[in-house]
Amino acid sequence: MSTLVYSPDLNPDELVWNVLKYQKLSNFYPKRYEELYERAELIMNMMKSDPESIRKIFRHTKLPLPSTVEIQ
Repeated sequence: MSTLVYSPDLNPDELVWNVLKYQKLSNFYPKRYEELYERAELIMNMMKSDPESIRKIFRHTKLPLPSTVEIQ
């Protein structure tokens, strides 16, 4: 039986959080939790509206994607 290992480099979600944490929010100091939530949501919506940023994240994982997945 094989064991699952923690592989953040292969997980696109981890890369999204890294972009938020170390690039987009690194110098942001909210006064309230709601400010952090709102800013993170805004940035994630901006990323979502930029297909190239999502493509870069998936390419970075170097995971083989099924041929039915279209990443233009």
